[in-house]
Amino acid sequence: SNAGTLQEYQKRMKKLDQQYRERIRNAELFLQLETEQVERNYIKEKKAAVKEFEDKKVELKENLIAELEEKKKMIENEKLTMELTG
Repeated sequence: SNAGTLQEYQKRMKKLDQQYRERIRNAELFLQLETEQVERNYIKEKKAAVKEFEDKKVELKENLIAELEEKKKMIENEKLTMELTG
């Protein structure tokens, strides 16, 4: 009778151990997938940030050039006005 109980116990322990290993395996796979997803998102975000930075630099440069052109025109107009009135 004791031997039967021990066998039952061992069978149940083996089953529990298998379930435990399976759950650990699943948890590790899930962690791996989540980590890969996070890394992909990080790379995507970083690329987007770099592109945004580059776009802003170009826009800033264009704006500065436009402002300088405008100032240049104003100075030329003032010079012309002074020549005409002077």
